[in-house]
Amino acid sequence: MTDSTQSPRQSSRVVSVRLDVETIARLDRLAQRTSRSRGFYLKVAIQAMLPTLEENYWNQQATTYEDSVIDREFRTIMDQALHTDDLIPPDDERTGEQ
Repeated sequence: MTDSTQSPRQSSRVVSVRLDVETIARLDRLAQRTSRSRGFYLKVAIQAMLPTLEENYWNQQATTYEDSVIDREFRTIMDQALHTDDLIPPDDERTGEQ
């Protein structure tokens, strides 16, 4: 049971990732020099980078959406322009000349 002076601990889950040997060596050197754990630096790196990755993803999604809207509007305008020409009678039909 926790009292009011203790903050409730957030639940966490284990995530596994494969890293190349050089990245692990660099991570281990940093952890050893600073007396921190690998997990500490992995959490810091993910928390620092995740907003940037999310922003890049949403920007890419927005660009894709905008491109599809522009393409759809262009096709609509071109379709209307091409079919409008079919509806306009030739000059001699409009003036009643034969």
